[in-house]
Amino acid sequence: MSIEHHFCRDIPVIDLSVGIAGRICVDIDNFIAELKKLARSSPGIISLNMSSRDFLNSSGLADLIKARDRLFDEGIEIVLINPTEKVKSLLAIIGVEEFFRIFDDENELKKAE
Repeated sequence: MSIEHHFCRDIPVIDLSVGIAGRICVDIDNFIAELKKLARSSPGIISLNMSSRDFLNSSGLADLIKARDRLFDEGIEIVLINPTEKVKSLLAIIGVEEFFRIFDDENELKKAE
């Protein structure tokens, strides 16, 4: 599996525009392994561009939390870029919004420490 990405400063940005029925990906374990590889060349941060994701179902939310937990255990932070209001609301309702730093766009990410 190869993840399409670009860099903002030295931080990999993964566009999550493609998804399967509200999920992050089909094989989350493989996705996490690829994120770990990308993180080797970053300052310990991986960013997920959520702007094209209108929603996440319970499986998609579970995928996101699983990825966050696995990477966090290895000192890698997942940040979210431009999640839709629906996704932000879901994160708040479930009570996991503080698990992720959220940026409005890549320019805001560039300014972050």
